[in-house]
Amino acid sequence: DVYQNQQSQYLYYWPNYLDWLVGSSYTSDWAEVSSFSNKAAACPTDASDWHVWSGSAWVAPLALTVQCRQPCPCDDVVVSGGEEHQPNSMGIFSRVDGLTAGGRDVYRNQHSQYLYYSPDDLVWRAGDSYTSVYSGVRSFSNINKAAACPTDA
Repeated sequence: DVYQNQQSQYLYYWPNYLDWLVGSSYTSDWAEVSSFSNKAAACPTDASDWHVWSGSAWVAPLALTVQCRQPCPCDDVVVSGGEEHQPNSMGIFSRVDGLTAGGRDVYRNQHSQYLYYSPDDLVWRAGDSYTSVYSGVRSFSNINKAAACPTDA
């Protein structure tokens, strides 16, 4: 996800660094504010160790906070189009209360298949186990790696 404030500054995730940045261009790795946690946080509020560029060095202000105004809005996600090859991994996936993988919600369908985020390879997957890096369905987005919601992957 990319966010923009009133001053036309962008808050965006930079997958090469596994960090969130704030800068004038969301297509650049140069920013005036950066998380230094290197943990592929789904939401900028999950990132930590925020620093600002002082003009000559990165400094960590004690009062810097980042807050999301809302969580991933999806309670149910529909996965379709792969019925010929992965019929059990298609259908309506509903959020499983209290269950997360890689800091993101986990969803389950009527065939007990899970739709989940895999932090090991920064993709969303659908399969038997929400802890596995192996699945019959996965996202291949190079644009929005580490997407907060499966609908953004």
